[in-house]
This record gives sequence, structure tokens and C-alpha cells, in this order.
Amino acid sequence: MKFNELLNQITYKSLCLPDFWEDREIRDLCHDSRQDCSDCLFFCKRGAVFDGHKYAFDAYQKGARAFVLEYSVDLPQDAAIIFVENADLELRRIASLFYGKPSDSMNV
Repeated sequence: MKFNELLNQITYKSLCLPDFWEDREIRDLCHDSRQDCSDCLFFCKRGAVFDGHKYAFDAYQKGARAFVLEYSVDLPQDAAIIFVENADLELRRIASLFYGKPSDSMNV
């Protein structure tokens, strides 16, 4: 899915985007820096024990170049950064769109 398509669906506070990002393809959504993060949109979520922001640079080293953050972290200048109020909420909303809204076809 194109980065722009996802960006249009995110409720963001501010952006820090390199010029070339608008037409870039996003292959996956990620929130675990131990995985292959190539061409993914990486969500830095805060949990009860772990804070994903501490692992943003690890994800960058594994290929992530687009990040959804709640607060600023030190990342290289070629990273696309989207600042949001709640990264977990945005991940849930974007995952539904990214994976084709699977709950719409479920009968409960």
C-alpha cells in the first residue's frame, strides 16, 4: 500500500517527511523491532512494561524507514516520522485498512 494512502487515514499531530516518501510502498505494519522491518511502517507503542520508542533505532537498523511515534526520538534524517496522540490506537485503525477490513466480512 502506498505511504500516502496510509498517511491520509492517520490522525496525526505533526509530520517530518523526506521529499521522496509520498509514493513509497509500505509492505507491512510492525511494532516489534526483533522482526525484519524492511519497508514497514513501524509503530512505537507504549505498554505497561516496554516502551516501543526505545526500540525505534533497532527497527531502523532492521530496515524500517517510516515511524509512528508519540514523542520524539533520535532517528536519521531519511526516516519518515508521524507524530500521533496514541500509537496503539492508530495501529489498530491502520491495520484494519491495510489488511482489507477483515472484520467487515465476519458474521457474528
